[in-house]
Amino acid sequence: MTDNRIVAEGAPNLRDLGGYPAADGKRVKMNQVYRSDDLYDLTDAGLASLETVGIRCVVDFRTRNEALLSPDRLPSTVQESVDIPIDAGRLMTHYYDETLNARKTQGIMITVYRALASDFQPAYRRFFSLLADPANIPLLFHCTAGKDRTGFAAALFLSSLGVAREVVVDDYLLSVERLREKYVEGVDYDETTKPLFQVEPSFIGAAFDIIDSQYGGVESYLTTQLQVDIPLFRQRFTG
Repeated sequence: MTDNRIVAEGAPNLRDLGGYPAADGKRVKMNQVYRSDDLYDLTDAGLASLETVGIRCVVDFRTRNEALLSPDRLPSTVQESVDIPIDAGRLMTHYYDETLNARKTQGIMITVYRALASDFQPAYRRFFSLLADPANIPLLFHCTAGKDRTGFAAALFLSSLGVAREVVVDDYLLSVERLREKYVEGVDYDETTKPLFQVEPSFIGAAFDIIDSQYGGVESYLTTQLQVDIPLFRQRFTG
């Protein structure tokens, strides 16, 4: 794994997606694409740190209500902020079921990830279209925790560059410790809802299972469903 964390106080899950081994013996370029949790809690020091990165475009996967409740603090370098709302939370209606338990919560999360792969393709297609525009780079994308909607987006981006599946999953799992302080109450004090605040291999695995079984693998999925120009992406984002 690469040491890709960006120290920005108030955004513990902010990190550079560069440094990973990619296709043709190359590596994902640094300072091109970043993933994060929301930027609402950025301290002044954290915002100052993020200023040095030179982010031009921010993509926000949160719903309108989420964004209104916790508006981003954006560095002055940002030229465009794009909302691509993914309302995966609507699938969590069972959260209020009195019979909810940890196993059932895990099942809900697996359902969410399957939906990310099958139901929200227009959102991720838009995301990749923004990545394809050099004027938007460096680009940062995020949701609230930066682990589910963002985690799937990061997995797709790294996969488009030929990063091995196991490395993609390892990057996804980095959110476990980086979000622990942010969601300590949910993780430590309620076993029933604990899966909602974590990432597990079975979650991202459920999305990849849909991609592999229904769309012929990740490269086919990216090309046919999300209209990604994989050779162009590898030329731009690896070296």
